[in-house]
Amino acid sequence: MWWGRRFQGGILIPVYGSALQNPALGAKSGKREIPPYVHESLRREKRNRCFVSESGEGSAVPFPGRLFPLSWDQRHTLKVDAEFHLPFEIQANAVFLYNSPRPFTYYPTRDGFTPLDTSRSFLPNNARMFDVAFENAKLSRQFVVESTRRYVVTVYLNVRNLLNGRNVRWTDSNGRIGGELGDPSAYYDPRRVHAGVRLEL
Repeated sequence: MWWGRRFQGGILIPVYGSALQNPALGAKSGKREIPPYVHESLRREKRNRCFVSESGEGSAVPFPGRLFPLSWDQRHTLKVDAEFHLPFEIQANAVFLYNSPRPFTYYPTRDGFTPLDTSRSFLPNNARMFDVAFENAKLSRQFVVESTRRYVVTVYLNVRNLLNGRNVRWTDSNGRIGGELGDPSAYYDPRRVHAGVRLEL
C-alpha cells in the first residue's frame, strides 16, 4: 500500500492505493500513476526505517538483496540520573548511561575486497560491536558572599567516565578495534576530571 497527501487550492487531499510497479519515471497503481512527489516521499520514508533492503548488483563487492540494519540501529538506551544532598551542603549528581551495541560490517579480508572465507556472502551491518556504558558524577558546593553586593560562588568537581571504562566507538571489517594500526580514537574518551569555580554576580 502507498499513501500520500498533496495540496490543491489550499485543500489537503489524501491519495492512496496499491503500488504494483516502480519504473524509472514513477510507480503505477492499477490504472492511475503515483505522482512523483508521493513516490519521492515514500522513498525517503523507507530510508528512515531501521532496516532497508538493498541489492549489490554492479557494486565492487556484491551482496544479496535482503534486509539489514542501518548503522545507527541502536536498540536500547538507558539513562539514570540521581541527585543527592550530602552533609556540609554538598550537592551530588550521578548519571549512568547505557547504549546497546551498534551494528558494523564484519567481513574479514586481506585487501579490503577478497574475503578470507570465499563462501561467505557480503551483507552490510551483519554484526554488532560492544555495549557502551558511562558513569558520570559531579559534586558541588555553593557559598554566598554578602558585601555591598550579593555573590554566589560555586565550587565543583565533575568526573566523566568515572570508572574509566574502555568503550568502543568503532572497529574495522576484520573486527579489530582501531583497525590494523590500533587507532586510539576507536575508543571513547577515558576518565576526565574537571574542577572549577563559578562566580555569579
